[in-house]
Amino acid sequence: MFRRWVAVPVALLLTLAACSSGSETKLIAAREPTTTAPPATTTTVAEVVAEPPAPAPAVNRPQRVKSLPGVDTLRAPRAPSAPRAPSAPRAPAAARGPKSTGRIIIPRISLDHATYEGIEMSTIDYGPSHWPGTAEPGDKGNAVFPGHRVTKTRPFFNIDQIRHRDHVIFVRAGGRFTYEVTDTFVVNDDEVWIADETDTPTMTIFACHPKGSAKQRYVVKGRLVKSERTAPASSPPPPPSGGDGGGGSGGSPPPESPPTTAPCTICFPPI
Repeated sequence: MFRRWVAVPVALLLTLAACSSGSETKLIAAREPTTTAPPATTTTVAEVVAEPPAPAPAVNRPQRVKSLPGVDTLRAPRAPSAPRAPSAPRAPAAARGPKSTGRIIIPRISLDHATYEGIEMSTIDYGPSHWPGTAEPGDKGNAVFPGHRVTKTRPFFNIDQIRHRDHVIFVRAGGRFTYEVTDTFVVNDDEVWIADETDTPTMTIFACHPKGSAKQRYVVKGRLVKSERTAPASSPPPPPSGGDGGGGSGGSPPPESPPTTAPCTICFPPI
């Protein structure tokens, strides 16, 4: 009986020892590292890397080289070109407006201005103009030149400052002619007698008066005191002729006479 009770605990101890040995074996097996096995070949999103694009093939492009004046570049020298034939000179551009017939010089008022032919406003706008039908400067008769007072180039702006014995000089293709002032006065705008012909070489210049008004005219008259002629004097126009005495068919035209319009028409508008 005693042996039986002893055997039971011994068997129980052996059983516990066997169980403990198996559990420890399982625990050790569970704790073994897993590094001995190769890692799984799974791919995650974080491990995906985009491959760089393939480089484009190189293209040979010409290189543009900028150079400053006086800096040599590596460009190939050009072959010398044949010399150009000299071009014909260009004709000067045609001048606008009427053609100048000479100059008028008045030292007292520091005037040196081109002169023209005609008493149309489109002509006088350019400068003092010869009244057709009156004498040419230097010739026998009354050479009449109206001009603007305060408009356009206003050549006669200070005409009222001219004094007796002052000089008025006309330079023409036929020479240089100097007149001495003999009289200055004011007339109404309808007094055309100032352009009347004379028996000796005289001159008349005039402009609107007073400044800014066309009601009157300031007139300067003079006589020829010096003639430096470079060409013969112009001949007067021939008188009318014809069998019937009235210049019929075959006769010469009548001589040109001064216009009869009042000189007030040459100074408008008074600006």
